[in-house]
Amino acid sequence: MGVEINQAEADVQHAASAAICNCPACTGGFRDAADAVDASLDPQAGGTANNKPIWTAEQVAGHLNRSGAAWSTGPTDAVQQGDSDINTITFGFFNSQAELVDNGYVYQSPADGEFYGLAEYFNFASFNEAQRGAAREAMTAWDDVVRVSFVEKDVDDADITFGNLANAPETQAYSRLPLDRIFADDSVNAQSKEIAGDVWISASQPSNFRLDEGGYGLQTLTHEVGHSLGLSHPGAYNATPGVTFSYAANAEYAQDTRAYTIMSYFEASSNAGTRHFDFNISTTAYAGVPLIHDIAAAQRIYGADMTTRTGDTVYGFNSNAGRDAYDFLKTPAPIMAIWDAGGNDTIDASGFATNQRIDLAAGALSDVGGVTYDTAPTLAQVNANRALEGLAPVAQATYDSNMALLKANPIVGTLTNNVGIAYGAVIENAKGGSGNDSLLGNGVDNALFGNGGNDRLSGGEGNDALDGGTGNDLMLGGLGDDVIFVDSSGDIVTERAGEGTDTVSSSISYTLGADVENLVLTDGAADGTGNALDNRLVGNALSNRLDGADGADVLIGGDGVDYLTGGAGADTFVAEIDATKVSSKNGPIALDVILDFAGEDRVDLSGIDANALLAGDQAFTFVENAKGKEAGELSIRHFGNINAAEKSLGIEIDGVDGKSAFDGHVTVLLGNVDGGDPDFALVLIDPPAITVGELVL
Repeated sequence: MGVEINQAEADVQHAASAAICNCPACTGGFRDAADAVDASLDPQAGGTANNKPIWTAEQVAGHLNRSGAAWSTGPTDAVQQGDSDINTITFGFFNSQAELVDNGYVYQSPADGEFYGLAEYFNFASFNEAQRGAAREAMTAWDDVVRVSFVEKDVDDADITFGNLANAPETQAYSRLPLDRIFADDSVNAQSKEIAGDVWISASQPSNFRLDEGGYGLQTLTHEVGHSLGLSHPGAYNATPGVTFSYAANAEYAQDTRAYTIMSYFEASSNAGTRHFDFNISTTAYAGVPLIHDIAAAQRIYGADMTTRTGDTVYGFNSNAGRDAYDFLKTPAPIMAIWDAGGNDTIDASGFATNQRIDLAAGALSDVGGVTYDTAPTLAQVNANRALEGLAPVAQATYDSNMALLKANPIVGTLTNNVGIAYGAVIENAKGGSGNDSLLGNGVDNALFGNGGNDRLSGGEGNDALDGGTGNDLMLGGLGDDVIFVDSSGDIVTERAGEGTDTVSSSISYTLGADVENLVLTDGAADGTGNALDNRLVGNALSNRLDGADGADVLIGGDGVDYLTGGAGADTFVAEIDATKVSSKNGPIALDVILDFAGEDRVDLSGIDANALLAGDQAFTFVENAKGKEAGELSIRHFGNINAAEKSLGIEIDGVDGKSAFDGHVTVLLGNVDGGDPDFALVLIDPPAITVGELVL
């Protein structure tokens, strides 16, 4: 400028957490809160927790923007430097001290005409490339959740600008809310209000250079950008040298922790039962993306971005989300919330061995990841990870203490309340890991897969698919027409009356429990048994025994020679032609055996096109006294017993030689669809006289 610039008085209206945390967690030791039920407190709004009121998400969202600051139209809004487009917010990086002169950090005093520089002007250093990359990552994380777009520009066109404080040992970072009024003096404010929204980071704090996911440096940047967008701290606190704050003394409501909002000063463990300790690096893990209350507040100001991840997105292992925060291979101790605008989406926690709890409800917090005693890293691995983060090595004694805690109480290795789903987001599916997981669905159609361990799956509303995987699993379908997969005799399926028409798909022999309507056998020569309801039982490619028990049941044998028992009630036996053929005197033939056909039962042949030689779908003609050699004919033959039927037809019916276990006379229905020899046979053991009235042709 060619003039002397004087040091102005301190003007900072807002500062972030200034002190480096020296708690045991941050220095490598584990600190755990007392055991408690882990889950979001939001549904308990109106109650209390930790001697503090529980607020609704709407209350919190309004409170975080209680200043009214925002980059949009309104009397308290900051002036956008780059342009007047309220659909974009621009950002950039200071590269030199000279750039601060024309961007609000030097002003001419109306009192004496002298030029004064703000503190940042005299203490400036530019961001290095790693910081710039992390700042872009923080901006992208906010851009994902709000309707406005963030665009990088040169400094003179940037609304939000980033810079370092070269020497600030008592400061962590700070930014200014996007307010039109920064200074009381109108003249000074007119010259310097462009500083609104700018972010300043202390280069004196090593933690500010931990810029990977989970690191405090990325958390700091994302926190400060939150202020730049108009979000305040959850409480009336602000870091000042020599002043300490605590959750007990300064949190105004129960959810003021880093489990709910990146704007909080207070560790997630302030809520008992919440653990964000990363054993892989032996320190606390931090969020690098906005959390559930941050997203609610930002969307309240700017609207929701309905273009973010509208495809079928996987969060976790096998991620295709395109963000490191949502990739558990890159971020093994995830602290995050998910905003997703559409598609059929999945949380995949299949690579973890801890006992996880995944809740797909919007606004929920889940327990995802962590380590077990067997999967915990060695001291050498921990210290190698710490070295990459610029952290001092953990002492052997500290490591041994952590491992002793983990061995004595395995739950301390599990991350809890660390993965949230934003309000308004819908995630459809969840995959557990090898531990004993709890998966909870929501109001849409969910697919829940437990993988290993003894899991508990609860579908909630919607037409859900529940598969516990290996282990002895408890599966509760809930409302809707659910499909539940069973592969162990220890699996338990629970449904309630009036909760839909549900199906068990079983790879083993299975008997339906109360209030489950349908059974499908998927593997092996398994048996299937119904209950008192009107069941639908379906066999597989092998020989199955199906028993409907009480109720008006439908039995479909599938491929193979199947043995069908309807039980009490008016049952329907479905004939099939495409089943695996068995040998007979008249060539290959599909065969099923009906063991208890009664007068109120029916044989349903309507699914078979009776005459393959004609176009369309033809019905059978029932012929009692003919050979059934014509296409479209269903003939009937009577025998005194099984052995007589087997000898006459050349068919093995009961699978034994000599006297059959099936007593009584035998009626055989033979169907012909293409002329010549019969194509399928239904063997009825000791039935009443069969007339066309018992047949659905």
